[in-house]
Amino acid sequence: SPFLVEKALSNCVSETKSVKKLRCGDLQFKFETQKQRQKLAKLKSLANIPVSVNPHGSLNSSKGFISIGKLLNEPIEQITEDFTRQGVTHLRRITVWRDGQLLNT
Repeated sequence: SPFLVEKALSNCVSETKSVKKLRCGDLQFKFETQKQRQKLAKLKSLANIPVSVNPHGSLNSSKGFISIGKLLNEPIEQITEDFTRQGVTHLRRITVWRDGQLLNT
């Protein structure tokens, strides 16, 4: 029951910003604070029902560009390793065709 879920969640995490049922049957929660997210992440059961909590793969990330001339000649593996410590999960080098040659940018 959605009411049971809401009540149980309010007791352990406090009020949620929104709760949405996904097509696959999972529930997606949005919270106002990091502390609420951390509490939910530790949750093992809700109203005596075992649960597993996982962050959403694409909603909790962003894409961007890094333009640093010093990285132009660095191997992509080294750049990826260095940025992994900052939470980067995927990196690719952009290439362009110029004068019949494929060049790294």
